[in-house]
Amino acid sequence: MWKNLTQLLVSNTCYACDEPLNAQETHVCLKCLSLIEPTGFHLSPRENELYYRLAGRFPLEGAVAHHYFDKGGRMQRLIEALKYQNAPQLGVYLGRLYAAHLAETDWIGGVEALVPVPLHPSRLISRGYNQAACVAEGMAAVLQIPVREDLLRRVRRTQTQTRKGAGGRWANMQQAFQAGDIQVASVMLIDDVITSGATLEACAQALIAGGHPGKGIWAASLAMTRQH
Repeated sequence: MWKNLTQLLVSNTCYACDEPLNAQETHVCLKCLSLIEPTGFHLSPRENELYYRLAGRFPLEGAVAHHYFDKGGRMQRLIEALKYQNAPQLGVYLGRLYAAHLAETDWIGGVEALVPVPLHPSRLISRGYNQAACVAEGMAAVLQIPVREDLLRRVRRTQTQTRKGAGGRWANMQQAFQAGDIQVASVMLIDDVITSGATLEACAQALIAGGHPGKGIWAASLAMTRQH
């Protein structure tokens, strides 16, 4: 009840800066959107920082992230609002914005299904929605590519990745996912933010173990942390 009441009270303010929105703005003000640094990875999905971070860990067709994620920045506030402020509509909105850029590329036509990183059932119940699925829903509306939540499920509840190092993130995600009946040749894994890539790697390994056929796996996220 309190989550819903809070959402009603802040529905006309920007999720990134809390300033009032004007009639032409939805969820995020134009100023904040202009100040969140884009990556431009969609222009070269096989030659960018995220691709190099993930390449060699599983058969990777290409990797893209829409924005950089900076600690304390506007993108971090949006991701936190999406996950913890009962704001599934924000995920759909950001997914649509992202997809508008992807729709301008030639390579996106090779993707047959969008597969959001699944939540464990217990976490899904407590949160009420899967933020990655909300992003995928927004992307699907623009790209006309189906969302397939049945292709991957989380079978082990993991600890939060936030305060773990790369090794801890990898160990935390081992055998956390299991593939469903895969009948498509090319899938794109969708997440909200990528740090080490351990979650996407675990998802990809589960798809491979489940007999993922045909082409490699694509990876996409709203944001990516910078590698220092």
